[in-house]
Amino acid sequence: MAAAKVHCWMCGAEIFADAFRCPECGAPPPERRQREQLKQLAEKRQEVRQAAREQQLKVVEKERARDFKRAIAQARETGDLRSLPMDIQDQLANEVLITTESTPLGLFIKQRMGIVSAEKMFGMNLMGDSHATIGDVAGGRADAALRALKNARADCIGALRREAMLAGADGVIAIRFEHGDLGNSMYLMTASGTAVKLKK
Repeated sequence: MAAAKVHCWMCGAEIFADAFRCPECGAPPPERRQREQLKQLAEKRQEVRQAAREQQLKVVEKERARDFKRAIAQARETGDLRSLPMDIQDQLANEVLITTESTPLGLFIKQRMGIVSAEKMFGMNLMGDSHATIGDVAGGRADAALRALKNARADCIGALRREAMLAGADGVIAIRFEHGDLGNSMYLMTASGTAVKLKK
């Protein structure tokens, strides 16, 4: 059965309805053109919906940022930073300056607010495996011990920042780290420093 013929919508030439393009001008048949237009329209609608979603996300982010600033300002006015959500407390704590210097260069201390400290207890059982060799202790297990020390120090720094933030301080200076053996392969890492307010 022969395919139906239609007239090209652009040049008027007679072409087969199932042709891909008009042999005269290259335009698609009416049905194919309509399908392409519908596809383009669907793609345009999808782009519009995507743009609307992105705009909505921007509005939500702006509202969150505004609520974040409002909550921080209110908490600082009342001095009750502990009432803030933990994620906001973490963001504020990350802004606290940490240094081992007692007189940081370029920073001007407005007020000393007292000593803050943090403690971290951790295990470091290097000989827990009865089949361990000297090479294990001197190699991989020593690396594990160093990682444990680094993690304990990082935890102490994070705790110092949080304590200083909750005290309303901008930084902690003159930090000192100490660690000791508690027995049974347990160790204690401590960190202490002076919480200060800095001149902006």
